Amino acid sequence: MKVVDHEPSLWFLVSDGQDLILDVSCNHSAFGYTWTLKLLDPEREEYHSKGRDSLSQLAHQIQTSAPILKESQSPFKHRMISNAMQEEVEAAILTWNSGRRREDEP
Repeated sequence: MKVVDHEPSLWFLVSDGQDLILDVSCNHSAFGYTWTLKLLDPEREEYHSKGRDSLSQLAHQIQTSAPILKESQSPFKHRMISNAMQEEVEAAILTWNSGRRREDEP
């Protein structure tokens, strides 16, 4: 897995072979979490045709639907990836972030 795109403080896009995984930073007042899901074919196609803005719009939809809440009717609620895959995504993001820090050093 590797990070292929990101929007600071909003989302990371991670590639896992043919799959694209979106890791969204959600915040509701003092409560923050990430919601991570594989892009469906229509979402992938929209990203490839319309670019990063499509992912920002999708991230906004995820954020406002609050899929983490038990009573949420979010269409994204049942799309969260497995814990094992989440750990791989987090490792890819950490690796990407550490590489960026080295690039920023004098």
